[in-house]
Amino acid sequence: MLVVGHMFAVNLSMHKKAGSTDVALNYIRRLYAVEKESEKYKLSSEESLSLRRKKAKPALDEFFFWLSKKTDQVILL
Repeated sequence: MLVVGHMFAVNLSMHKKAGSTDVALNYIRRLYAVEKESEKYKLSSEESLSLRRKKAKPALDEFFFWLSKKTDQVILL
């Protein structure tokens, strides 16, 4: 949402806290970016696997940890 004031404009959506959906989508975007990088550079299967281990694995680990915390929060409610 764009709010225009006296001499400036402020995008209020940039100031809101990211919700669970936003966080999850950002993790997924990171995973897709790894695949896109692999395609962009036409990596071999072995090179793609190496790239995934280097970039996608840490993202997946973070995503899994975040999901585990979210599950605990839901169960505690």
